Amino acid sequence: GTTIIYIYQPKDKTTVVPFSQEQILHIPAFGFDGLIGYSPVQIARQAIGLGLATEEFGARFFGAGTHPGMIFEHPNKLSQEAYDRLRDSLTKAHSGLGKSHKALIAEEGMKAVPVGVPPEDAQFLETRKFQVEEIARLYRVPPHMLASLDKATFSNIEQQSLDFVIHTLTPWLTR
Repeated sequence: GTTIIYIYQPKDKTTVVPFSQEQILHIPAFGFDGLIGYSPVQIARQAIGLGLATEEFGARFFGAGTHPGMIFEHPNKLSQEAYDRLRDSLTKAHSGLGKSHKALIAEEGMKAVPVGVPPEDAQFLETRKFQVEEIARLYRVPPHMLASLDKATFSNIEQQSLDFVIHTLTPWLTR
């Protein structure tokens, strides 16, 4: 019989390590020749890229704090000294999670105007949920196994777990 030699080449590409067929359990994924399978990551690179871009957008959106929760309007122009004093006072009294819901005392006709996140900016939350489902679909893993429990109930999690064994694990284990 023909001896198949598998070659492993690390990312540094400085060495090549040969293995015989007896040394490696090779389970080919769906592919064109029975030896080299299609890469799920390559097939779904756009879906994965969208997930990564959404993650980066979310980190920048919330990390930068570019959308304040409140804007303070004053009927007149504040002097630089008054502005600095107001800013320092607000920062000291209201910055941090433990102080986030303290009452604000507005002076001299000041108004506190709440600012919400525009729906088009908040849409990325739905995109993130969709990307979790897309990646789960790619690997044929039920969403509840990736902690996506939005549509989960006790009975459908049980059924999804059975489906995972029958339709995901069994074909791989049979190979």
